[in-house]
Amino acid sequence: VTGLVPFHGFLCVHTNEEIWGLFPTGNATTPYRRQRRADKGTVARRSIVVTERGWMYYIRREGVYRWDGSSQPSRISGSIDGARYWSDLNKDRLQHSHAIAVPHKNQIWFFLPRGLTQTDMNSVMIWDELNEVWGGTFTDFSRNCSAYFDDLPHAGAYDSGFVFSHDNGTNDDGSAIESTFTTSATPPLSAADQVRFL
Repeated sequence: VTGLVPFHGFLCVHTNEEIWGLFPTGNATTPYRRQRRADKGTVARRSIVVTERGWMYYIRREGVYRWDGSSQPSRISGSIDGARYWSDLNKDRLQHSHAIAVPHKNQIWFFLPRGLTQTDMNSVMIWDELNEVWGGTFTDFSRNCSAYFDDLPHAGAYDSGFVFSHDNGTNDDGSAIESTFTTSATPPLSAADQVRFL
């Protein structure tokens, strides 16, 4: 078992290769029935996040997945695949990654080990659930746990014993982040006007 979380009226049980549901039966002899719900469970028990929109997010070696509880999970991290970001992660340490939902911003923060020999969670990639885009990356620190309280994301340091709030400033690694996107129409104003993409 790699993760447990209540989800849509059942207890969701993750393994590396499957997701099972435990459903209450109302019978004292066999209080739960087990049902296989989907393929591809999490590899990181603390990466499972359930949002107010009814989605479950979690990490696997090949990327970040989203699940609605009934259909098969889908990988949402295609835009950060390869050299853009995912190839730089230490996949052998992903089981120690963690994530939190930041509901006031419609975001999920994934704390990941960036660097092929990196053992600590030293990078944060942010999924904007409303606009379905990736943001970040926040770097230059290592965190071993995370939580959301007092309307702020917080994360704990590895060796200082402190918990830090992470909702102030715009610090990143100081370099441009490669991104790709496809547009399907001309700008909404005119070709002469500059407009902002989300």
